[in-house]
Amino acid sequence: MPVPRRVLAVATLCCAIAACAGCVSGAPSPVVTHAGSATSSGRTPTLPAPTTTTPTSRPPADIEVSEAAYLASRFDGRAHAVVTNKSDRSGATRVQLTAYDGSGAVLDTTSRDIVVPGKAEIQLDLPLDIPSGMTVAKFESRTEELVGADKYLTELDEAKGTGAITTAKVSLLADKGSPRVTGTVVSTYGVAVTDVTVVALCKAENGAVVATGTTHVAELSPGVPVPFATEFMRYSAGPKSCTVTAGPTLLSEFR
Repeated sequence: MPVPRRVLAVATLCCAIAACAGCVSGAPSPVVTHAGSATSSGRTPTLPAPTTTTPTSRPPADIEVSEAAYLASRFDGRAHAVVTNKSDRSGATRVQLTAYDGSGAVLDTTSRDIVVPGKAEIQLDLPLDIPSGMTVAKFESRTEELVGADKYLTELDEAKGTGAITTAKVSLLADKGSPRVTGTVVSTYGVAVTDVTVVALCKAENGAVVATGTTHVAELSPGVPVPFATEFMRYSAGPKSCTVTAGPTLLSEFR
């Protein structure tokens, strides 16, 4: 599993200290943040600044986050964003979304480790817990490149080739009891891909996102459409249209 640069640097420093104390063999297990994990403590732990930079054979991908925002509901809050990779090569990154009140205090933060294939765009739909009665005055995003993913990203680029994972026949079923988005997802990769995440962001007539939904497809074989259905909750207004993206995760296999 890929490890953020600063976490890997701290693990390296700890091993060096242990060696000086008499450790003669074996390296400590690296600290790993699992893909899909989210934090809701309202604070991000502060780690010591790294003293070294871990070399990588791959230049970082050009990944940008846009349209990041908070979506309130009567049940829970959601954070959503669009992540775009402008590079030809795939990239792995941690995306962190943070909400602030009017005084600049952090209300909550959530993050996820993701992979974005080259020239692809994916959407994020994450839980965000805002205390009752509080108002989100500012919302921001930041990214941090994950290191240790070179082998996986090379495998992804080889599997992808000039292909892509796309969605089609997207339909919004605005049923009051169980509103959902359906459609098909298809891969033109050269090999089968497992553990594909499908995310829907649905908008009202004014263009504001009012509903989100996430589902997963176990495996995609080249050129074979697979149906998907993702339920979502209505928020401030009924959705009128939906955009759906699909892509591999850091747990995906190519075979």
